[in-house]
Formats: sequence, structure tokens, C-alpha cells
Amino acid sequence: MISCHTRIISILLSTTNFTRLKTSSSVHLSCSSSSSTNFQPSLQLQQPKQTNIVTTFILTDTKHPGNVGSAARAMKTMGFDHLYLVRPHDERVLGRKKCIDGASGAVDILQNAKVFDSLEEIFHVDNTTTTRAGRKYVVCGTGMPFDMSNERPVQRYVAPRQYFDELLRTKTPDEDSLNIAFVFGNERMGMRHSDMEMCDVMLGIPTNPSFGSLNLASAVQIIAYDWREAMGGFPLQ
Repeated sequence: MISCHTRIISILLSTTNFTRLKTSSSVHLSCSSSSSTNFQPSLQLQQPKQTNIVTTFILTDTKHPGNVGSAARAMKTMGFDHLYLVRPHDERVLGRKKCIDGASGAVDILQNAKVFDSLEEIFHVDNTTTTRAGRKYVVCGTGMPFDMSNERPVQRYVAPRQYFDELLRTKTPDEDSLNIAFVFGNERMGMRHSDMEMCDVMLGIPTNPSFGSLNLASAVQIIAYDWREAMGGFPLQ
């Protein structure tokens, strides 16, 4: 079993009805009682509180070039710049026009992205640790609970913000850094079973129970935002 700070997590994009969690926001509003008509909220900005964190986004079996570019854009919007591709349908996807257009200014993310043949090539996995270049990782994947033709393994679901808060709160003082990776699967089929079997925790994005469809880049944006907020967020300008 993987150790506490090398847990492998999976983010679930599901139509299941999850309970929404009350989480603290980076912006707190307060209202003066002197006037009921002149509402002027005061903003208390929470500064980023985590600095020694390396975050990597991994797209596996991605089919559409535009989704790769849009995912890069979503990452850069939240201040993340490490992008890995695993088994993309087009090995030259990073140079395709649709991919570059989708990035909409985040071309530097594409230029620095790396392509791999498997997750095993990225992470050395054994019974106790998940590492790359000697660094221990928390690895997060994504997957639909089912698709139109294939059943998905039964997993336990946890809301992203709840898990992120717990992860950062329980980070011990002797852990001077945290390396975390988010893995996203194919647009239609999600993650491969072999990749999902690496996961012992599933994170689920609460969606409309009757329509839980999320575009790949939209899912990346939501997770990137939630993770950034958990680390303290960006101040409002």
C-alpha cells in the first residue's frame, strides 16, 4: 500500500449526486450596518500559503488537439505550467494549429510539455512509493464511473476541496515540499482500467445529477482552480 504522502488519488467526473461541501473562500465579505441601501463589502484577501509545491497535469490518450491546447490555457490561468501527455492519439499534437489556437496565449506550456508512452514511464511505482527523479509524488487521476459501453471499477468518491484541505492540513513539518500530479483520461472513455487500478482514492466533481458531462479542459480548469484556492489562491487585483 502506498504511504500517506504518496497516496494515489483519482478525480471522478460523475453524474452521481454528491453532497456539496462548505469550504472557506479566499475572499470574505462583511457589510456595514450603518446603511441598508449603501452596501459596501470589505475584501479580506488571503495570500498564497503554500510555496514548496510542484504541480503537474497529465493528459492520457487525448484525442482532440484543441483539448490539449485548452487544457494548457486552463492550467496557465491558475498559475500552473507543468504539462505531460501520455499516449496522445497524435504524437505531433503539441505543434498542431488547433492545439496552439486552443492554448490562446499559453503556447509556452505547450513548448515545455513532455510526451510519454505510459504512466509507468513517468512514475516509478512499487509497494511503498511513487517517485520520479527521486521525488515522492501524490498522484491524482480522473475517470467516469461508466461510459456507454464499459463498466468502471467501483471507487470511493471524495470532493476535491475536502481532500485538498485535508492534504495540506496534514502535511507534516518534515515534508519541506509536495509533488502532486493530476491525471486526466481520454475525452470519451476516461482513464484506462490499468491506470485506474493505481488509484486508492477517487475525487469527484459534483455535477448536475441529470447531466454530468464535462469537457476535458473544463475538468482541468475546475481542478486547477480548486487546487489553487486550497493553496491560498490569488489576490484580487
